[in-house]
Amino acid sequence: DLFKKERGIAANEITGVIGITPTLLEELLKISGPITVNGEEFNAGNFTEKLEYEVEFGFAEDGLDFEQRKKILADLTHALLDRIKGDMIKHWSQYLALSQRMFLEKHILAYSLDPEVETIIQARDWGGAMKDKGADYLLWVDANLASLKTDKVIHRELSYTITASTSGAYVGTVAMKYVNNGSFTKFTSRYRTYARLYLPLGSKFISLVGSMKAEKSTEPGVVDQGVENGRQWFGTFISIEPQRTGELRWQFYLAPEVATRIKNNAYNLLVQKQLGTLAHTLTLDLNFGKKIASASPGEQQKNLGDLKYTMQTNLQVDKEFYVEFSDL
Repeated sequence: DLFKKERGIAANEITGVIGITPTLLEELLKISGPITVNGEEFNAGNFTEKLEYEVEFGFAEDGLDFEQRKKILADLTHALLDRIKGDMIKHWSQYLALSQRMFLEKHILAYSLDPEVETIIQARDWGGAMKDKGADYLLWVDANLASLKTDKVIHRELSYTITASTSGAYVGTVAMKYVNNGSFTKFTSRYRTYARLYLPLGSKFISLVGSMKAEKSTEPGVVDQGVENGRQWFGTFISIEPQRTGELRWQFYLAPEVATRIKNNAYNLLVQKQLGTLAHTLTLDLNFGKKIASASPGEQQKNLGDLKYTMQTNLQVDKEFYVEFSDL
């Protein structure tokens, strides 16, 4: 729809869309080896940075108009496809394994206007849709707001805790820690993000720490909330200066359906990664006030048999967790 509105070439002939991230191209170049485009060598180590430079600055040095600044993308695509065609038979198992991994890690996404094809895409989880497992749910989504390419130097740490209140309700806390390892350059800056937290429908907002009205502001920002795709979401703004750390910390009451499942001695959680992100850390510290009988993935031996489920992992892919409780 957006491509049509911008009067894109052959927009009415599009039957589907495939989205990719630079990670896919870097991984392809690890298999195929470097390629040369317009006299410039692109390899797995320099691909993203060199492409950014050519699109933002190099086009002017080559005498191209601003409207032609992304012409190199087409040239790169043709050169890479030509290389892969000649290399596919020799390394077909590596390319197959890579494609499967990139779909799983959401560095390739697809959408089709053909209902039958779209059904297959969704069935194989190739479309990036928000899944509905009828359980506790967590998805953190950042939106880069004029922060250049600063995402690549941001270290993220996501954590989720649950505690049982004296009233019998369950309180959840989700926090994202941002470490800006960059500096002020042509490609990196302060990191401005509008962050949204998606939770099960019925989750009730309690408080927020870390929100900012504007960059470098000490005044708290606005807390937005709404419902989308059958999920409750909360949103706000934060900015992190280079070589600094920032954190957003949301507190809320768990949705009634999730609380009921816990009281009925079962809990399951789906944490979805934001599309295209890398494997930032995920820490769970879930205290249900009930003795845990079993869990998957299992905890470390020293943490077994208490009232708390703890886990340290990452979001290279979506993660699911299951906990069962004992009445004893």
